[in-house]
Parts: sequence; C-alpha cells; structure tokens
Amino acid sequence: MKENLNDTTFIIPIRIDSIIRLENLLLTIENLESNFDTNIIVIEASYYNNKIVESLISKEIQYLFWEDKDPVFYRTRYLNKATSHVKTDIVGVWDADVIFEPIQILNAVEQIRLKKCHIAYPYDGNFLDISFILR
Repeated sequence: MKENLNDTTFIIPIRIDSIIRLENLLLTIENLESNFDTNIIVIEASYYNNKIVESLISKEIQYLFWEDKDPVFYRTRYLNKATSHVKTDIVGVWDADVIFEPIQILNAVEQIRLKKCHIAYPYDGNFLDISFILR
C-alpha cells in the first residue's frame, strides 16, 4: 500500500551524462512511485532535448527541460527555477543517484508536518555504494 505524500513534491534535477545516471534516475523514480502517492518534478538541463528521459518516465511526472550549453551543471539554479512549479507545502530536493528506505522519507516528512523543523534529511548515517557487478 502506498503512503500518502500528496502534500509533498520531489524535485529531481538531472543532466544525463551516462547510461548509469539514466538508470539511477529511473530507479529513483520507481522507488518513489511504488511507495508513495506523491508529486514528482524531473528537471533536465542539457545541450539539447533528445526526449529520452521524457519518453521513459510516467505521464504523471512533471517533466521540465531547460537548454543549457554550460559544461557545468548548476543544480541549485534548476532547483530554484523548479520551485515556481511546486503546488505543495513540502518540497523534497532529491538526487537521482540516491534511494532511501521509505520509512526514512516518511519520518522526515512527518517532522516537517508536525512543524518540529523546517528542513529534514532522511539520511540515517549509512551510505552504500553498489558496485558495477551488482548493478
């Protein structure tokens, strides 16, 4: 059963620079969609829009593309641009290369809902790197 996070929007800024990054994005989205009723915005910034990301993600996800010829990906710039598209009270600034346990996300959102904090990190202190062989 999916948990209700309709009051939350996850913003995922991305520049697809490898197949692995694309795979990670799709796994991250799958993890969020399979565990939560929520809102997701994917922001892709790149030299041109090849429409690959847009064609691979669900139509329920809001997809934004900004042409950017700068070789440096300024993640914060795109997060700031995306906030004008958010219609929920809670925003999750997300990374396409990280997956959290659903309970960690729920605990972080609950702390914000209860106004115990303005910012919450679902990070529990552990970070596991998955080797190429296991991928």
